[in-house]
Amino acid sequence: MITVDAAVESVGMAALREAQETMRGEAERLGLRDEQDVVDMIGEVRRARRR
Repeated sequence: MITVDAAVESVGMAALREAQETMRGEAERLGLRDEQDVVDMIGEVRRARRR
């Protein structure tokens, strides 16, 4: 028998996995391969907002 805590944890982990997969897909779509790519993208967004 599964406990309520275990069921909640299982649902939470499934939600986290889905969110990670979605973020991974967006990162690939945007060409973000590493942390430096993210830093560069943030810089571009900030510069564009100042215009």
